[in-house]
Amino acid sequence: MNYRRIGRWAAGVGAVAVAGAGLYWLKERTTEKADYVTVEEDGVFELRRYPPILVARTVQPGGRDRALGQGFGVLAGYIFAEHREGDEIAMTAPVLAERTEGRGWTVSFVMPKAYTRDTLPTPDAGIEIELIAARRVATIRFPGKADDALLVEKSAQLAAWIKARGLEPVGGVEHAFFNSPFIPGPLKHNEVWQAVV
Repeated sequence: MNYRRIGRWAAGVGAVAVAGAGLYWLKERTTEKADYVTVEEDGVFELRRYPPILVARTVQPGGRDRALGQGFGVLAGYIFAEHREGDEIAMTAPVLAERTEGRGWTVSFVMPKAYTRDTLPTPDAGIEIELIAARRVATIRFPGKADDALLVEKSAQLAAWIKARGLEPVGGVEHAFFNSPFIPGPLKHNEVWQAVV
């Protein structure tokens, strides 16, 4: 057995994998993101002012992981024109998820700024186009695999930060995911959002 040849082959495969992951990560860094103005920055916490955001959203039953996976698939089918005529819609960030009492989870894709409600393609069944009103949002940023335990922990930290500033939460907590599942946990950009007044 030629260990030197195997070693070179393994090193080559590793280099290609690292280069591919790096290119994918760079592509994601150039993905269009929802605009906002930073009002206050405090380490991993921010208070932001968002203009109205146009989203495509779907409500999916079940637990968070299942609903997020199902919702992502439904919305990806819409933007990639799998069940409709017309051009594809570019993927943007973040993907938003919010618990919807008694119905499961609402999963939303932010639509590119070039579109309006009138210029978007007609949505597939089970998808609604909505304009989220301008709002102030408190956020906490964190890396890692956003499992239920980590999201609960970060939500509690954000709630304490909001309370310490004398802000009032409005509505439910939202989870904001900025990366595809292919990005390793330590490189992931996740946030918890809470609208405030």
